[in-house]
Amino acid sequence: MMVVSGYTNPFCSRISNLLDLVNEAFILMLTYHFYQFTDFMPDLSMRTNVGLSMIFITVLSVLISIGNVVVETAALSMRKLKLRYLAWK
Repeated sequence: MMVVSGYTNPFCSRISNLLDLVNEAFILMLTYHFYQFTDFMPDLSMRTNVGLSMIFITVLSVLISIGNVVVETAALSMRKLKLRYLAWK
């Protein structure tokens, strides 16, 4: 799916396409972490470290997505304020 998304650019903006690829990479990393919770990994301390790594990756993914929303909202708000100022002037 990452290859198709990388070649086709399904979104209009470059940032949205990049964010989609980043989210796909995070999902891929989390999927690889899930294998460590099977009987394949008998060491309990290693499972704890893998769980902490999963939490870190998930929080990082959420922060990047929320940060993108905040930046886009701030940019649109500034544009709207500028247009209102120019219309008032």
